[in-house]
Amino acid sequence: MLASLFVPVLALTAPLVAFAAPVSPASSLEERAVYKYCADVSVCGDSKIVENSHHYCHKNVCDWACNDGYYRKDNKCWWSGSSSSSSSSGSTSSSSSSTTEFVSTNNNVLAASGVTKFTGTNTGAIASWFRTNSAQDSTNGNSWCWFPYNDNTPGIAISLNTMMSDANWDATAARQKYCGLEVVVTTPSGHSETLYVTDAFDDAWVRTPTSIDVVFNAFQKLWGGYTDNKNDVIQNVQWKFTGRRSEQYKYAGAGN
Repeated sequence: MLASLFVPVLALTAPLVAFAAPVSPASSLEERAVYKYCADVSVCGDSKIVENSHHYCHKNVCDWACNDGYYRKDNKCWWSGSSSSSSSSGSTSSSSSSTTEFVSTNNNVLAASGVTKFTGTNTGAIASWFRTNSAQDSTNGNSWCWFPYNDNTPGIAISLNTMMSDANWDATAARQKYCGLEVVVTTPSGHSETLYVTDAFDDAWVRTPTSIDVVFNAFQKLWGGYTDNKNDVIQNVQWKFTGRRSEQYKYAGAGN
């Protein structure tokens, strides 16, 4: 989503964060506008897939899985050097080469999921706000995390590039790692809210590495009042992961 920070605010912020690597079209924020719901794989035939893969319906969303003998990495299918005797078809269930949900055996899902970015207390963040279904904010009611959301969702968006770089630029792996992670956000005035990673923040608008974009109604609580002025942001915010993940807001979860 986009956050319009006008000139008076820009003068107080750090320079734009440089892109660490190009983001492929398959991992861009535009995915929120094109992913397709499915009851079975029959409706997924016009969805884009990569070489050596096939269509399949994953949790009611059209996706792709690697063919038999290939494995998924970096948004591609790589030859594993062997294949099983069973054939791979576009069924509604996940194949052995498809992506899987991270499952933690304890409360620290960061370690269980291999999250290495934004660990510890993140300081110096600028908190802006966005609406979840707004042309101005490049949103349409469907999150980058592949679930529906609304302005009451207790969510934040964090840097897309940072999440992608922690997953070797595989968009699905990045979603599995970060979507639904619980965070505690605290402002300099003492307002604190427990929120969840529910979207990705377009790095064109990330003014400091730890900056966050907050869903509209959650931002009002942090702001301590009401505002719909895009020039209203909160400087010097702190936030940290708690080590827990919401089932509702995980990748392809129920959402709102």
